[in-house]
Amino acid sequence: MINIPGRETPFQYLKNRDGKEFDKIIVANWYKARTYVLEKLKDIIIGPSSGKTLKVIVEIDRQHKDMMLSVVRHLALAAHFANYEEHNEFGEISHKNCTTIVIVSKDNDIEEELKKEHCLNNLLKYCQYTVNGEYGNTANNLIPIDLDIVITTHLPKDMDEDVVSMTYEDVENVLGTKDDNEIFSIDTRKAALCYDVYNLGKEINNLPYEDIHNISRYNQALNVFQYNRLRNEIKPIINEEWKDSQKDVTNGLSNIFCADRFSSIAAGIKDTCLSTGEDETTLWEDKSMKLAISEHARWIVEKLIFGFRPVSDNERNRYEELWGNQRKRYLMLLKEDPDILLEKFHEDYSSEIFYDDKGIEHIAPAHINLCSFRELRRVDPDNRKYDSFLMLAIPIILDKIKE
Repeated sequence: MINIPGRETPFQYLKNRDGKEFDKIIVANWYKARTYVLEKLKDIIIGPSSGKTLKVIVEIDRQHKDMMLSVVRHLALAAHFANYEEHNEFGEISHKNCTTIVIVSKDNDIEEELKKEHCLNNLLKYCQYTVNGEYGNTANNLIPIDLDIVITTHLPKDMDEDVVSMTYEDVENVLGTKDDNEIFSIDTRKAALCYDVYNLGKEINNLPYEDIHNISRYNQALNVFQYNRLRNEIKPIINEEWKDSQKDVTNGLSNIFCADRFSSIAAGIKDTCLSTGEDETTLWEDKSMKLAISEHARWIVEKLIFGFRPVSDNERNRYEELWGNQRKRYLMLLKEDPDILLEKFHEDYSSEIFYDDKGIEHIAPAHINLCSFRELRRVDPDNRKYDSFLMLAIPIILDKIKE
């Protein structure tokens, strides 16, 4: 247990879909991978108006496969930038300015390894990727994300000098410059403030979802956050509920992964200001839509890695038949207790059922917001304002902790 103010050890609270703890080696690799990936990305500056993209090559050898799979996992969680374009001006999916992750492995089972629960989990099931030049996913209605995942057996011949290379040797070298506290504990102060944003309450909930990118509408909520909430002591994110509630665990980890990007986003804004001469405050406001789209893309990847799935056609039909609080209850069960729905509507889930080690049937949790940002406006428009507000709160959060 780490006992340093502001630093916590949250990864070991995450359990697998059978409700069991992950192996200690896996958890240790998650900490190592986060430390390594954030160190490698810290000098990558890509602003919302930039035409640059990040390309990373991860080499996976059989001897150190588990460690490098964790690197791929955290790279997918972290490598998101605000210049991502989901749709063009005509409403067509453009999938532009994505981070490219090239996974080099001679392992014939590398796809299955990547799909394991402690690695990319559902990401490759619901998003497109390629294997040796061929599409690896032919399912319909795949979710667009800001990552191009390429699996190949050989290093590309035309290696761009701007490519970031990640190997086990490099992981060892980088981690060798860190002490155990840096590697195996996390400064959760930004994550705690991120949590406060999402729990601001009526100041956000009472905002109508129309015209959500009109920045002046958030002034009151920002003032409440800055001059009321931020006066309080920053509390740890781990609490008693984490022992019995995976919802609290995944929400807490989500705040960590979200907050890990704050400094990168701010650096991109500052870089844009230097190159264009624009006012920084004005730029945060002008680019709020792009920032929100990027955050939603990051959130999608995170939720799929956590084992969530998009709602099925059967679930969507049942949802459309409900009203008001019935809809809210149904969505809550999908996210937090889907086995109740499996028991009630067993015929809906013939292709979704899996069995635990006792032979008991289960289905993975689902989230209606696992869709494009554009589609989100139709299925859950009220939710989009949280991404917009959170992005506007980033400078305030960084100022609070002096970053």
